[in-house]
Formats: sequence, structure tokens, C-alpha cells
Amino acid sequence: MPFSISDFSSLFSPLVLAPMAEMSDPPLRRLLSRLGGCGLHYTAMITPPASRALRDHRFCLDTRHPLSPPLVCQIAPSRSDEVPNMIDNVLSFCRPFALDINMGCPVWWMRRLGAGAGLLSEPSRAFSVVESARKTWKGPLFVKIRAGTTAIDISWLLDFCQGLVDSGADVITLHGRTVEERLRREARWDLVLAVREALLVPVIGNGDVRSADQAIRRLQETGAGGIMIGRGVLMDPFVFSRASASLQGRPFKEPTYEDEVSIRLELIDDIAATYEPGRAACRIRKLLPYLLCRFPFARRCALEIGRLKTPAAQRVALHGFLEKFSGQATQVLG
Repeated sequence: MPFSISDFSSLFSPLVLAPMAEMSDPPLRRLLSRLGGCGLHYTAMITPPASRALRDHRFCLDTRHPLSPPLVCQIAPSRSDEVPNMIDNVLSFCRPFALDINMGCPVWWMRRLGAGAGLLSEPSRAFSVVESARKTWKGPLFVKIRAGTTAIDISWLLDFCQGLVDSGADVITLHGRTVEERLRREARWDLVLAVREALLVPVIGNGDVRSADQAIRRLQETGAGGIMIGRGVLMDPFVFSRASASLQGRPFKEPTYEDEVSIRLELIDDIAATYEPGRAACRIRKLLPYLLCRFPFARRCALEIGRLKTPAAQRVALHGFLEKFSGQATQVLG
């Protein structure tokens, strides 16, 4: 039986963590699990070569937190014949709540391989990928897409989404930009509304949600089954818990400056404990511009800390930077 809209809304919060390469990994998921409010966690995108190597990197999918919400594992095949092996490799050690097929990644090398947003230009191949996944995987099947390749064509978009559903997709996630636009313009949420009105399956909206107020407004405006947040949760780790409290009509205790500092250091410490030093330092370097964006001189400090070679040195420098502005808490995060 198809995964219905009522199933979606009754099972979990409509607030969803986006799949982000080298970011939506176990340390971030553990932190968000502790803070609460998120209904679904996505893994980062898994390509066919990565799925074959996953036996050596099981921790990439294992959140290991008692309060973790259901996990959606995102795969990025380019052909239908790749799908069964990818799913078998993932299921050999991980039992996610749902699988998601990435058809939205705009990175050039993914599209050159025919994966990610490369599938948008060949609907028949995209549909065959979904059909193959449906035959192999009996749980909820999600598909994440962009709104087109070079230009918005609402008729094409609705037909494409319906084709995905007819091929076996239970949930569609729409990022309201084209591939060509990357992140250069604001996401179009009117497209999320149009797709939601046209389909009989849940639709998750994605793009430019950076605050709890925005998340709630997008839910109200579109009637979407869920709102996916990516970079916004890196900028404000409390965005899910704050939005969830508002949706449930309960008070939310705003974090103090000390809470904000503690959360960021906790994430850095978990990254350092999870990965070998070189890999951990690279991940911390990638996260810093987002984690510090609400603080004065964030760009300069992120660059300076990012030049450091070890997580221990990065942690010391980050703590010093955050302590420096402790007397300006209102101005920093107000």
C-alpha cells in the first residue's frame, strides 16, 4: 500500500534535516537528536562507489543516539542496474526507515556521471531507477529533485513528479530552483505548492529555510507534508527545537549565549572523536563559516581557524573566539 499523506503527518514532525555532503553526518545528527524537534534525519548522499566501501565506514550512517528520529538513507544511482547492489550494500549493516533517491545534486561531476540532477534530463531513465528501487526496497521510497535543468516549466515539472509517483515513489522532495541556478536565487516555494496540489503523495519543500519562523510560514503557505532544512540548522542549531515548540503551541526557552557556545563546541568535539584527525579538520573547516555566521567578524575568524591543521588547535581557537564576544551576547545573537 502506498505511503499516504496521513501516514506521513501522523508518524513524525514535519521538520526534516536535509542531506548535506560531509555535514549531515552522525555528529550533527547526534546533536540534533539531543536538542529534539526534527522529524526525519537524512544521511549524506551515497554514490555507487561509496556504497561498495560502506563496510569500512559504517559510522557514517550510524547515529547511535537513543532519541534519534527515523533515518532516511539517500542514494545517488545513475542507472537502474546499479540500484539493487547499492541497496543491498546499505542494508547489509543499516536498516533505515526510508530510502531516498537523489535527483537534485547540481554538481557537475555528478551530472556528468548521469546521477543526481543528471537524471532530470532523461525522465525515462529516472523512472527506471525508481522502478528498480521499488522492486528491491519495500519500505517508504522518497525522491529528491530540483525544479528543472535550465528553466522553469511547470507542466514538465508536474508530469515528471507524477511519473516518479507512478514508478513507485511515496514522497517527493522539491528544491525550488533549477540546476543552472544552483544557489544563486531564492528558492520558489510557489512550485512546492503547485506540486503538492497536483500529487496524492506527501511533498516536502526545500530551499532557503533559515529560521523557525520561515519553516512555519512555509508549512502554512504550501500545506507541504514537510519542510527540509539544511544550511539553516548549521547557522542556528536550535531551529528545529524552536520550530517544533511553536508548532505544538508550547513555550521555548531561548538558549543563552553560553548555550550557543556549548553547542558549537560539542559538535566540534564529536567530529574530532568520530573521524581521524585530517578528515575531522577538513569537516570542521567546512562547517565553520556556517557555525560562526551569526557572530561578528565570522568570515575572518573562520578563515583563520580553518588554516589550523588539527581539530585540537581548531577547537582551542574557536573557544577563544567565542569567549571573546561573551560580553556582547545581545549584539552577537540578537
